[in-house]
Formats: sequence, C-alpha cells, structure tokens
Amino acid sequence: MSRHEGLPEDEQAPFTVGLRPRLNSVWEGVLGDSTAFSAVKRGVAENLLSEYCHNDGRDGPDEAVESAAAATLYAAHAYPFACHDFAGWTSRRAVEAVDQHLEFFGRAGRGRARP
Repeated sequence: MSRHEGLPEDEQAPFTVGLRPRLNSVWEGVLGDSTAFSAVKRGVAENLLSEYCHNDGRDGPDEAVESAAAATLYAAHAYPFACHDFAGWTSRRAVEAVDQHLEFFGRAGRGRARP
C-alpha cells in the first residue's frame, strides 16, 4: 500500500487508496485494539456487497485486481475469519506488489547515472 501511495497522484488507483482505512483497521486489530474488529467486519461486508466481489478471478474489475488492493482485501478477510488461506493469498499479493515496484524502479533507473 505504501508503494502505491508513493506513486504520482495520477498513477494511484482511487479504489486502492480508498482501502487505506480498512488496512489501518486490520493493523489496529492485529496490534490488540478490540474495537477494530467492527470496522474490519464492516469493510468486509461492504466489499462482499460491491461489484468488486465477483467470480471472474483476475478478469474482474481492474481496480480490485491491483496487487495492493487485493492484498488489503485478503488481509481484511483473514482478520475476522482467522483463515490461513486468506493470509497466504495476502502474502502472495504483497510479494507481487513488491515485484511490480522493483520492476518499475528498475525500468525507471535504467539509463540514469548512479551516484
């Protein structure tokens, strides 16, 4: 998420950035704030009722396929359900997000002089 938020504003996906409060709630819950459970639960319900909850896999709406968004959604599902599968999917999508960042950084850095 931080990498995505660090992109130029015109490259940030509004859907992804809009998930920041949900991710913050997950972290708050993991760190012991028992009141975060309600916020995470509400966020999961909102997602389940939205057009972003679909059965098209990676062919669904582009916004929800973006790695940081997908990792956040999986983390939000993993927290209230304590489901190991969601935790595994979260980590895979987080690694994809890092890979995408490194690929972009490598491309952006080519041809520039190194200090």
